[in-house]
Amino acid sequence: MSWESYVRGAKFFIYEEFIDELDATAWKSYLGIEIRNDLRDSILSFPTTKDNKKTISLLTSGLTQVRHLQASNPKDKIYGLYATFAALGIPLPAPVYKKSLARIYEEACVAIIFVSRSLKMLEYACSNGRSAYLPSWVPDWQDENATLLNLPSEATEGSLISQTTMSALSPASGHLLVRGKIIGSITSRSENDFSTLEFPSGSLPILKENHYDLVGIEVDSLRLLVHRVKTFREWIRLLDGIPTLYYDDEESYNFLHKLVTFDSKAVETSAFNAWVDILHYPATKYDLGNGQKLAEAWKKTDTECSNNWTQELFQCAVIAATLAGQSATVAGQATPELVKLMDVTAHISGNMGSRTLVLVHDTLLNSTLPGTAFHTANVSDSIALLEGADFPVVLRRKGDQWAFVGTAYVAGVTDGEAWPDEEDALRDLQEFTLF
Repeated sequence: MSWESYVRGAKFFIYEEFIDELDATAWKSYLGIEIRNDLRDSILSFPTTKDNKKTISLLTSGLTQVRHLQASNPKDKIYGLYATFAALGIPLPAPVYKKSLARIYEEACVAIIFVSRSLKMLEYACSNGRSAYLPSWVPDWQDENATLLNLPSEATEGSLISQTTMSALSPASGHLLVRGKIIGSITSRSENDFSTLEFPSGSLPILKENHYDLVGIEVDSLRLLVHRVKTFREWIRLLDGIPTLYYDDEESYNFLHKLVTFDSKAVETSAFNAWVDILHYPATKYDLGNGQKLAEAWKKTDTECSNNWTQELFQCAVIAATLAGQSATVAGQATPELVKLMDVTAHISGNMGSRTLVLVHDTLLNSTLPGTAFHTANVSDSIALLEGADFPVVLRRKGDQWAFVGTAYVAGVTDGEAWPDEEDALRDLQEFTLF
């Protein structure tokens, strides 16, 4: 098959998956081919590589890709790759199908962590569909969405785990012994996040009818957009409340831009700044008059929910109408950045899928720092830096043990600022037993 035919077939399966006569999972065959190719090439090159980051990437992200492959027995998500693990030098116990699924996944995770000397596997333990029977730090190989992308970070300056045996790393079933330090705790978090939004957005108490004067958008999509606007406005208010001793408004919005765009150039700064300004409606320099007229018409039509139209929801509807209709202007003109606002909204919504905005009290700086965390994080959860993890993590204490809640990204600690750089301090790191 030519490369051109291969690509055309892939695009057809991916983008036409809703055709009734087409197998909705056909695209996974292509994904499976790529995963197998990646594993084969990596195994062939693995013995000669001395690039530790490449090794860690293969042993974590490479092997976790197999969650996309199908298996009639979920235990074969691991056992089906037994030879692959062996070829990579990963000391996986011999297959025993009588073991519980949780135990099999746990053993694989411990083995990968031990060989890579990295806690990068924790990124794959952040997912909404994971089994409740797994230890908090173990990825669920059955969950195809078990990936939480993070901004590049060197929070522990490339540190590696210090355990020299697997029994020291996992002294008891379900436990992972790690070393690190608490750097702060979550003091506030946004009430809403994108992982809790339904489609259609059933929890939105307005726009229940189906016959509105819309702007090229279906009513269910409109309701979801209003809900997203409401979430973004809450994030902005949290940032606006940060004491100025650490951030002024401009710096906090620059950080927010980096945070929600993954520090990419996909969202231009001018468009992002206009987006933030409009989220402050009615305190915005832009004219949202057309969006306001449309929202007023929606409110008038929404007779069943007239009492639910709070001032905040009305303002969110005005912004949503403006974004969907690309109707914002300044001095009577729709400038180039204003035309891109709906794209900005879509891009950021995708990036923030399973995250929530948090404010963290940094005990070293005695300051409030903004960041994001996996959406299950709660107020009073601890923020920690762990050996072998390039990113901060959220931990929840239970007695003398800790549950891994998820990964985080916190301003001011991404380049090793809070990680000890002296041998004595490193020896004094605290031990955490994750369960």
